[in-house]
Amino acid sequence: VAQLQELPERTAWLLTSGDSVGLGTLAAPLDAAADVEQGTQIRRVPGRGLSLFATKDFDQGVAVLEDRPFFRRPSFGQLKKYHKLFSKTFQKQYEKIKAPLMLPGNSGTLQSFVFASPSMLRSAVAFASSSRLVQQMILELHHPRLDLAHPIVSIAREVAALCARTVPECAEVEAVLQRAILAIEMNIFTGESCFLTISRLNHSCFPNVVFVSGKRHFRSLKPIQAGQELLHSYLGRELLLPIELRRRHLWRSKCFQCDCERCAAEDDPLRAIACKRCAEQGQRWEVLHSPGVWLRSSPSVDSLQRCFLKTGTRLKALPQSEEGPSGWILVEAWPEPGSEDVKDTGWVLTDGRNLAPSINRMLCVQISEDGRQASDGFDGAAVPWSPGRAFWDLASLMLLPADEQNPVSPEEEDEEDAVARNALDGMPRGLELPAAAFESSDVPLAAFDGKSWRCPKCGRPPKNEEELQSVEPLLGRLAEKTFFSPSMTPALGSVQGGLRGSGSTLKMVKRSFVRRALELAATVSLVLGPQHWTVHWARLLVVDLYISKMSYAPLGARRVEMAAALFSGLEELWEWLASLWLAHNPSCFLVTRILEALRVAGAGSAFLLPPEIQTKARRLQSLVDNCEKQVDILPLRPLIIDGSISFQ
Repeated sequence: VAQLQELPERTAWLLTSGDSVGLGTLAAPLDAAADVEQGTQIRRVPGRGLSLFATKDFDQGVAVLEDRPFFRRPSFGQLKKYHKLFSKTFQKQYEKIKAPLMLPGNSGTLQSFVFASPSMLRSAVAFASSSRLVQQMILELHHPRLDLAHPIVSIAREVAALCARTVPECAEVEAVLQRAILAIEMNIFTGESCFLTISRLNHSCFPNVVFVSGKRHFRSLKPIQAGQELLHSYLGRELLLPIELRRRHLWRSKCFQCDCERCAAEDDPLRAIACKRCAEQGQRWEVLHSPGVWLRSSPSVDSLQRCFLKTGTRLKALPQSEEGPSGWILVEAWPEPGSEDVKDTGWVLTDGRNLAPSINRMLCVQISEDGRQASDGFDGAAVPWSPGRAFWDLASLMLLPADEQNPVSPEEEDEEDAVARNALDGMPRGLELPAAAFESSDVPLAAFDGKSWRCPKCGRPPKNEEELQSVEPLLGRLAEKTFFSPSMTPALGSVQGGLRGSGSTLKMVKRSFVRRALELAATVSLVLGPQHWTVHWARLLVVDLYISKMSYAPLGARRVEMAAALFSGLEELWEWLASLWLAHNPSCFLVTRILEALRVAGAGSAFLLPPEIQTKARRLQSLVDNCEKQVDILPLRPLIIDGSISFQ
């Protein structure tokens, strides 16, 4: 007992069964604590403190460690007797507590401010009102150094001092209250509980065990050999973020920089972009309408001086300025020169891969000044001129009323709309990828090595590398804010009910948010390619919106079209997740979405869906059946667009 650190004064000790308090064998030395018979053991690792190791082999998908919580952090409702102590004066002082967040190695650049969280108040009061034994067990848990230059450490110090001045019980433990707050914040698990043994598990973005909260145990994600350290992830959905953003989340919430094998890897697959140089080599161009004339730019006896091109002529290169391939000059020939009726007609070169049935009537393509909209010069109809926009344009058609599918005008936009618009408007032009980047599987992905991208095929950095170095992080910040945190409608908030099997309330999102999100999704797709993490997070959002709309809103004939888009989106997400070689299989992120999508689309009723869509449904069902579900990391978000349904 004398060797335990910082014992509170007037401490009384009682020898009891360790199993009864989740402590294991009390008489065993700390380095050997844990139930060896269960196959785990706590060991001290130089430079890392106490860690948990396997003492026997474990198969994939089995329970590795079970523990009982020794501490549960109560809600404010369970701390009623302390409510009177939190006066308006207290609240004013509490709301002023904040600290700047600086990222390590970032030259002291201010990232944001971190404010005191209500959970720290609950931790302080709960610790002060706990038994001496529980208090000592909390203080034995890992926590950051008290002199660490981190906002959570300094905020915990101020919260501890404020609570000590207000709550008598907190005053009695003021000397250790900051440590206690930090220990609880760093070791709290789902269910607001602290465990003595499983709190010794260290973090990895490539873990070998995962916490199953309902059963209070850890399950193996892959086979584990005796002697291996047991690692789990402190992150949830953030596992699908690139290295830099994962490290930022862990530094902000857990006060350390991750150096696991995923974060220490040379390449970051989540930031891979399509190689524009290689994609351009696969481009083909086609003449839409005759007549068109090519003239030699200089006289020649080796070839024709004049060449008429008919509809359907295919070229390997788009003319630069007014010069065509091989020194030919483009000349537009009007059927009836000077006629008022045909002044807007002519012919145009377009990417042959973009052709759709409706485009064959086109006489002239008109591109908007911002470069985002293409229309038929004859009747003004929208033209699907880029396959990189196809999924997002269809989502806009399916999810928004016809009068709300266009970008938000400056008069209608809110502050978030304005920030996003200004960011997108400020991007350099000419970064869009050619159509082959979306249509050909031969276009390679340029991997990000921590400094820039390098194509494995051509071995060269991307075109416009300098612009991409600034644009890609900007689009990443917008995507994280937009696709991670959909804007809620303040007047409606959430509606009780939710999708069957989702266990969540139905959320309302703004129409303006959906418009902004889809425009951002199209932009990141056109600039970064179909496999960048921002594109797939946008796809996840659209999938959730599709499922919710199919559950609650009448669709009529469009149900089939939406089901086809939904199933295609889920297949692409599964393929992307499988390509990342995560410790978690794709079912951890998609299984609830797939099962709900199959239900709402009526996949079990063959007469409701065409055969090709039924084939997609069977493929999705097969993926779920053949993949053992490990844990639901990213549950389906039931999201309904404001005004799209009515409640009786």
